Amino acid sequence: MNGDRTLMAIYTPHHPNPNPNMTKTTTPGRLAALAASAVAFMALQGCMSNPSRDIGDEGQVRQAVFPDPARDAWMKEGAFVNMDDLRAIGPGLTKEQLRGLAGAPHFGEGLGGVREWDYLFELRTRDGAAAKCQYKVVFDRAYLARSFHWKPAACADLLARERAGPPR
Repeated sequence: MNGDRTLMAIYTPHHPNPNPNMTKTTTPGRLAALAASAVAFMALQGCMSNPSRDIGDEGQVRQAVFPDPARDAWMKEGAFVNMDDLRAIGPGLTKEQLRGLAGAPHFGEGLGGVREWDYLFELRTRDGAAAKCQYKVVFDRAYLARSFHWKPAACADLLARERAGPPR
């Protein structure tokens, strides 16, 4: 019986916690450090996610640079979008309003501090064929949409032509 007690002591030892500070898994200091890390990550991601050249405070760019759809788009085939929704996009829209009209951006723009969103759309031509079009929206410092760019530029004509209706 004495041997049984010894065996039990080996399997169920009682050790006091050597560091009582380790008993709390979430402390205010740890949460603050985690929040600061997340903010730093989002800021860095935003800095790396604006490929266009010289985005001004008012949302104008010297050169709009488009990402490579084959390499960077998460929706490689492009998305069909309601043409009336595309026509409703204009200066002054918030990111939430833009997301409501065109959906989430189709490229890895990042989370915070991002001043441009890129889309890959499939737009219908007059003869019904699908045209692959890239669309870029650039935001001002207040994150309101200010400038809009198409690649190829002829994609903008698809919206204008559709609005005008079929030729007579």
